Amino acid sequence: MAVDVAVAEVAYPANKAKAASKANVKVTLVADKDYAYEAKSSKAGFFSAQIPAKDLAALKAGTYTLVVEASLGAESGATESSSLIVF
Repeated sequence: MAVDVAVAEVAYPANKAKAASKANVKVTLVADKDYAYEAKSSKAGFFSAQIPAKDLAALKAGTYTLVVEASLGAESGATESSSLIVF
C-alpha cells in the first residue's frame, strides 16, 4: 500500500508556503506493534512510503491509525493522522 504525503515549507513571519525539496518523513502504522516506514521524495513537495503486503496481511480486521511525521531537521515538525480500515 502506498501512502503519499504532500509536504510544504512555511517561512515565518512571511507565512508563505512552498513545496519542500527535502524533509524527514516517517509513516507509522499503529497496531499491536508499531510499524514505521521512511517516506522517500518522489518530487518536490511529495513523499511516498510503502507499507508491505506482509505487514497488512498480519493485521486482524479492524480500524488502525496511520501517523505521518514530517520535519526539515531536528526541530519539531508537523504531525497528521488518518485511519486505515482492514476487512
